[in-house]
Amino acid sequence: MSNVSEHLHAFHKAMHEDRKRAIANHEAQLDKADGKEEFHKAEIERHKLALQHHADGMQECSKALAAEDLAKFNPDQLVPTRVSAIAPPPEVRAIPRAGQRLPAAADPSTDALFEKIFGLQSTHVEERSLSK
Repeated sequence: MSNVSEHLHAFHKAMHEDRKRAIANHEAQLDKADGKEEFHKAEIERHKLALQHHADGMQECSKALAAEDLAKFNPDQLVPTRVSAIAPPPEVRAIPRAGQRLPAAADPSTDALFEKIFGLQSTHVEERSLSK
């Protein structure tokens, strides 16, 4: 499974190779250029800067990949339990601020239809086993 760092590393590697070829092409044309020596020298310098940029990018991506490998799950590592993004654990209760009323508990006189619609009563139905 590839991740962003691997994709970026492959991109920088491909661009690094492309810049190497571009530098070689400009160097080959430098001898044959009639009056365009300055153009080819400028292009060689431009491609060398880009070559260095992509070499640095490959190095950074390699560091990121190494860091990701080190950060992978370790079975001996402590893992938090009872983590919930939906509701707090049952032993946690709301503590009102000064002057605030306590949260209302379910009123026993609430209409049965209201309870059914808004799920105030348990909707859990026990399954009966087929084997006896």
